[in-house]
This record gives sequence, structure tokens and C-alpha cells, in this order.
Amino acid sequence: MTFEELMTAQAAHDVQTRLPSVEVRRWVVRALAATLRVAVAGGEAESVLALRACRALLQRFVGIGGDVDAGDIDVGRSLAACDMQSRRLDEELRALGTPATEVLADGLAKALRFTAAERALVSLGLHANVHPELQRAIDLGGEVDDDGAAQLFALMLDLEEREVLSAFHRDNPLRRTNGFELRHGCSRPFMFIRFNPSVVAVLRGAEATVEAILGQFFRPAPPARLKLEDFDHAASDVVLLKRYLSQVFASNRRGANVLLHGAPGTGKTELVRALAGALEAQLMEVPAVDEDKDPLSPMHRLTSYSACQEVLRHQPLTMMLFDEVEDVFPDDGDDAFPGRRRSSPRDRNKGWVTGVLEDNARPTFWVSNSVRQIDPAYLRRFDMVIELATPSRAGRGRLIAQLFADLPVPERVLHRLGGESALTPGHLERLAAVLRTLAPVDEADGAALLQSLTLQTMKALDASPQAGSRDNAMPYRADCVNADVDLQSLALGLAGQPSARLCLHGPSGTGKTEWARQLAASLGRPLHVKRISELKGMYVGQTEQLIAAAFRDAEAAGAALLIDEADSLLGNRERASQQWEVSMVNEMLTCMERFEGVFMATTNRVDAMDVASARRFDFKVGFDYLAPAQVRVLFADLLQALDVEVPTQLPAHLDALRALTPGDFVNVYRQARLLPESREPARLQAMLEREQSGKAAHLPTRRIGFL
Repeated sequence: MTFEELMTAQAAHDVQTRLPSVEVRRWVVRALAATLRVAVAGGEAESVLALRACRALLQRFVGIGGDVDAGDIDVGRSLAACDMQSRRLDEELRALGTPATEVLADGLAKALRFTAAERALVSLGLHANVHPELQRAIDLGGEVDDDGAAQLFALMLDLEEREVLSAFHRDNPLRRTNGFELRHGCSRPFMFIRFNPSVVAVLRGAEATVEAILGQFFRPAPPARLKLEDFDHAASDVVLLKRYLSQVFASNRRGANVLLHGAPGTGKTELVRALAGALEAQLMEVPAVDEDKDPLSPMHRLTSYSACQEVLRHQPLTMMLFDEVEDVFPDDGDDAFPGRRRSSPRDRNKGWVTGVLEDNARPTFWVSNSVRQIDPAYLRRFDMVIELATPSRAGRGRLIAQLFADLPVPERVLHRLGGESALTPGHLERLAAVLRTLAPVDEADGAALLQSLTLQTMKALDASPQAGSRDNAMPYRADCVNADVDLQSLALGLAGQPSARLCLHGPSGTGKTEWARQLAASLGRPLHVKRISELKGMYVGQTEQLIAAAFRDAEAAGAALLIDEADSLLGNRERASQQWEVSMVNEMLTCMERFEGVFMATTNRVDAMDVASARRFDFKVGFDYLAPAQVRVLFADLLQALDVEVPTQLPAHLDALRALTPGDFVNVYRQARLLPESREPARLQAMLEREQSGKAAHLPTRRIGFL
């Protein structure tokens, strides 16, 4: 034998001969005695004594048996030896004082309000989960059912079997902590007191405390980064929730649950944290991942939540947050794979989950991105179901100012970023974090980097830029929008009564969409812009859902809604060849009727509009090509934007350009920036002529007026 082999063999021998603590030895001896007594009652004592593991444990912890034949020891002698050794170890343990594990068991029992039987099982489990020899001693008798496990543990713990069975019951706090994994049918006895792996990891660590163990199930929420004032777009809901929580705390009402839902990144979690901060309440959160960032199972999270409710039962001004409840209430299927099911807690015990929602001592916020998948039986048990939309323009501006305060980004760029309603607070926070990592050297660098990051995010979201993705030196001129309605008077009227349905029609580039942006800004409202591609789904009924969601989101956010190029949604139903086309228009008309805010639809084909659609618009505003005087104003702006001196006399042929739009001037400006030789009046006029050359057939458009 080599030296290395000799040393390895010696190390293995040391491990085998080194005895564990007095507590563990006492539990092993009790497990041996209980197993033998159960075996005697079942007439299986000799078969248990014949097991090599049983003889090895008797020799190591009691001093009898070992490698001799089973016939050399009998049950009576073994039980007597076990009882004597147990009494000796009890005396030795009393002399040592209260062990640390008993202090830990007392702390857990107090925190979770355990009964005496539950506390005794906890004490045993604290040792059994980290000492394999104790596990082997408990499992000597083989697989058992609930009654068999209760019989064994009752003998070990000097309890009544009914007490142990009660502790095993799934509605018991012992079961709810998920520190104990209960198996249906037969299983090894140890499985009835097996702790969750995360708890075992804590027990194996240097310092196992009550706080460290309970921290595997819930933890204090971090302070809120936002204040309630930052949720002005949901002011009415915030006032309602604050009043509701105040009354719940004052009356100590049980079963208080609020379901908060909305698109990812809208700040739902931050709102709950801000509410807790405003009420000076403690907020506890159920984690979705463990310390290794691995996802926790839905049952683990629900039982963790129940454990937290037990701990916080008598703590005033305490509330809970259960985030990402999609894991707990998953969809039964989806549109692409109807009938497909996913595993969820409801499959195991729907009544238990229902009870969790009805008997909680502390008010709880359940946060989800969607409520469509939640069973109505669960949904009706929430006191409130509130949808949180994206922030208002003002709220987004405050958030952006806070997030980008220490970054070199021009104010105009941040202002434009605030107009991108598709970007949620979560997106904005991520943009600021990435930009901070990129460390821009100056404002020009910061503007370029932020623009690139924003466009990437918008592309991933399949969203259209709301406020333009580039700087535009061409100013917006309200007096250069050629409309058949006094737009200034209309805007003033809407300021006092911000509810209207407007159809903006006319050739492309005449300023319909830009005027809608200016109107929303003057009303102090965000503008939600939807393209047809964003509203048409590939499955039957999906388009109707997307249309309804667009109106619902805009109303919840207090936003004006613009559907760009809405021809197909407003088309004549008599010409429809498919039923879904009729259904789509019907949904559009219904949503228009119900919408209380400012709704605008742009179209280039007002003549093809359904009669019912036309009737539902308060105003049909016609946008036409620029008048000669407007062409001259914008031509002067174009020269100034290109740093070209404006002559006292503009080219006379400008008056002949009768099919130009503000968009044409923007296009020429972009072209001229790249062609320095074109920056002189005659060449710029020629470029404008080319822009209108393909539009002569549309001159002039007929003005329709308004109702």
C-alpha cells in the first residue's frame, strides 16, 4: 500500500470512528429503538435486525451487534441497550446546557407559531437534514405511509400519533413553510421531515439563524426609488389604494388582496413599494429566485408566502408583495397550441390555493403582467384588480430627469425621449444604466449613444418613434398646416373639453401625424401612436383584442390615441369579403363610442370610409397641399436651416409649386445636408419640384369640412 493510499484509508477510518454530537447520537439511538418497536408490532423485528445497516448502527452508537450473526443479538437485548444509552445521553445533554439547535428550533417555532409536535419535528429535522447516519437510522424500517411515519416519529418524540399526523396535514403551518416535503402514498420516513435544499444549505453554513432560514422564504423589500407623485397618471387609483390600505391596517382586516397588472416595466412593483413608504409600512417580498438566481417553483413560492403570513400575523403596519404571479397562475394554453396545459398549484389543490387568497392576515399585493390566464375562481377573490398604464408625459419627464441626472445628454434629447410612450419606466431605467456603463465623454457622444440604444429598443418592441428619431432643424409651423378647420380654435376647445373623435385625412406629408403630436403636447397628454401592423393579429379575434387594448391603455394613461393610416379599420363593411373584416370594423366603432379621451385617426382615403365610421367622428379635418404663401415661408426656413442667406426676393417660380407638403421640405433638407453643392435657392427649388413631380394627379384635393 502506498503512502497516499495509507493516508486515504486512515482518513476514511477517522470519519467512521469519530462520533457526532451528543444530540445526534441521542436521536440515532431513539430512531433505532422506535424502528425496533414498530418492527416488533409488525412481526418484522428479526428482518430489521438482520440488516447490515442496523447492526452497524447498533455497534457504533449502542455498543452491541456489529459483524456478528444476527442470531447472537435479540430484540429484547437491543431495545434494553438502546433505552439505557438514550438515558445516558439525556443526562449528558442536560449537563451541557441548552444546545444551539434547540434555540434555533424555539425561534422557528415562535416565528411560525408551531404546535409542540411541529416544534419537536423541527428539532429532529435540524439534525436529520445534515447528518446522513441519522437519516439512515430513521429509514431502517423501509417505506411507510402517513400513519407509519406518524407511528415512528411519535415513538421517537414521545408524542401521540394523532399529534404527528396533525403536523403532517398540508394546511398546517409546518407544511406551509415548505421546509418539509410531504409525499403522497408510501415513502421513506425521512422524506416526511426533509427540508428544502435552500434551508439545508443555510444549516450547513457557518451561522444558521432564524432570520437566515426564514430569508429563504421571504425578505424585506428594498426602499422605493419613486414616490407616489411619480404615478400621477394613475392618481385616482393611487388615492384609492392608499385609502384602502389605511382602513385595512386600522381594522386589521383579513383576506385583503389587490391584483395589480399591466405591461412589463410600467412600475407596478415600484408603486407597491412607494405605497408602503408613504404609509410607513413594512413591505415583505416573496422571492422568485433563490440565492443562485435559479427560479423557484410555484408551490415553493406559495408555501413561502404562507410562511410569511404566519410570521407577520401579529405585526401591525406590515404588507406583502407577491411579484410575477404568472408562475403561480399560468395560462392553461395559448392561441397557437389550444388545449396545452402547464403544471400549476391549482392542479394539486385548488381549494388550498383558494384558502391562501381568503385567509391572509396581512394585506397582499399580487403583481402580474396579465390577468387573462387567471382562473375566474381566483380572480373574484381579489378586492381590487387594477391595471397600471404607462406614466404621463410629465411623470416620464420627472423620471427621466432623475435617471439621467448625472449623464451628459442634451436636454432636447431627453425631452424627445420622454415622448416615446412605448418605452416603459423599466426600459428607461435600463437605458440609463447601459448609457452609464458606456460612459459618454460629452453631450454629443451621449446623444448619439442614447439615440442608438433607444432605436434598438424601439425596434425590438416593434414600436414606431413617437417624437422623431433625429434632430430636425426645420421648425414646426402651425401656420403652415393647410387645413379646412381652424386648428388653433379646435385645440383651444379641446383644452377645455378634452374629449373628441377626429378624422385627419389628406395626402401624405401634409402634417396630420405631426399636428396630432402638437395637439397632445398642448393638452399636456401623452400620445399613443398605433400603426395598423401593431393592431392586426394573425389569429381570429386577435385584432379585435389589440384594438380594444389600444383604447384601454390610452384611457388608463390619460393619453390621446392616434391610429395612423386607419383605412382598413374604418372601411366599408358592405364591401367586406370576410366575416373577420366586419368584426374588426365593429370593434373599432364600439371602442370609438366608449372612448372618453381624444381619439384621432389618419387616412388617405376618406371616401372609402364606412358610413357608420364617418358618423362617429366629431370632426373630419382635411389637410391639403401648401398654399403659395406657406410655400414661401417654409422655403425661407429651409434656407436658414442650411445656413444659406435668404434673398430679399425669393424665386418667382415658387408660386407654381402647388403640390408640396411640409414633409417635402423636410426631405429636401435631409438631402441638402449631404449635398453641399445644392445649397443655393435655385437648386433647392429644383429639388422641391422633383418632390412634387409624382403628385400632380392629386392636385388639388377636395375639402370636406366638418360636422
